[in-house]
Amino acid sequence: MFLPFAHFQNQNQKNYIDPANIGGVNQGESIFAMVQVGNILYIGGYFTAVGGVSRYRIAAIDTITGNVIPNFLSPGIGGGGDQYVTALTYANGMLLVAGVFTRIGGQNRNGIAAVDPSSGNVLPWYPTGGISGSSNPNISKFAVKGNVLYIAGAFTGVGGVSRNRIAALDLTTAAVLPWYPSGGLGSGLVKNIVLSEDQNTIFVCGSFISAGGQSKQKIVSFDANTGAVLSFTFPTFTTVSSTCIMESIFQKNGKLYIAGNFNTIAGQSRNGFAVLDSVTGNLLSLYPINGIDWPSPNIYSILNKGNTLYVFGYFSSIGGQSRICVASLDSETLKVLSWYPAGGVPGLNSTIQQAFQCGEDAAWIFGFFSIIGGQSRNGIAKLNLF
Repeated sequence: MFLPFAHFQNQNQKNYIDPANIGGVNQGESIFAMVQVGNILYIGGYFTAVGGVSRYRIAAIDTITGNVIPNFLSPGIGGGGDQYVTALTYANGMLLVAGVFTRIGGQNRNGIAAVDPSSGNVLPWYPTGGISGSSNPNISKFAVKGNVLYIAGAFTGVGGVSRNRIAALDLTTAAVLPWYPSGGLGSGLVKNIVLSEDQNTIFVCGSFISAGGQSKQKIVSFDANTGAVLSFTFPTFTTVSSTCIMESIFQKNGKLYIAGNFNTIAGQSRNGFAVLDSVTGNLLSLYPINGIDWPSPNIYSILNKGNTLYVFGYFSSIGGQSRICVASLDSETLKVLSWYPAGGVPGLNSTIQQAFQCGEDAAWIFGFFSIIGGQSRNGIAKLNLF
């Protein structure tokens, strides 16, 4: 029996881009959070429609058909002023939603809510009073360890308890837990909160200038069990911008991979990406040969599978190789690897703004692009990681 050439070609073809193809949001609108549960993708952000279907700031999409699921959390979020969703995660059988809102799914919820991912019904879980603060208080990121939900963002209280920009909640009762770095986080943005590989340390990054009553700039580490501020100290840096912001962090094998709008760390050239000792904060020698290129390059997200790092953002090359807004690196050597959707996301103003891991083998991305890896996608795509 003779098989067509296409049969053998398909066996060897690596499908970087998943067939899942869903409609994007309107021009000028953004997605800030994505999480997949089963075959359903939940997205939140600042939008009024998805794939041409009216949805206010939150939506559920069938990843098999690409269809927006009708009536999920209708009529979305509400409240005075401008509302938007900033964070999503799935834990303890609940879809947790955070943002700037006072109502969701027709129920009163101030900045945080739990939703049944199947029915879209708002669940009773809620820290009474929700999130509080002076102006548009919100949670920017979640992190989960067992039955503990860590939150970080722009707020001064949660559940009626004083908590400055960082707190921990019980995932069963919604009670505010005693865990708290005294004084919380100082002024500035919080961009990410992540657990270490062994889940004993919490790293927070952004543009803040103090933490736990100590001078801690941009990145701080806390004991995940006690809230104590650890010895990690971010090195000196320079930036071409008025404010240096750490966009993304990831910890593995004693190393902390960091991304932001800096161009030197500890006096050494580091263009938007660096590796630090995750205990001390000292700069390590690891760095992609020839660095990262583009006028003002930026990496917005760092994901991981095994010994591979996947980086997403706004750049044209990394390690001397053409990689447009997406690349893979060996986590031990930072050598550029072959995994790459050919051509990346072409276009001078194209960028990948967000990347969210879906299990170990896939990631959802959002950005300003119409093509990725040669395939048409309207700003949203699912990538297979291998």
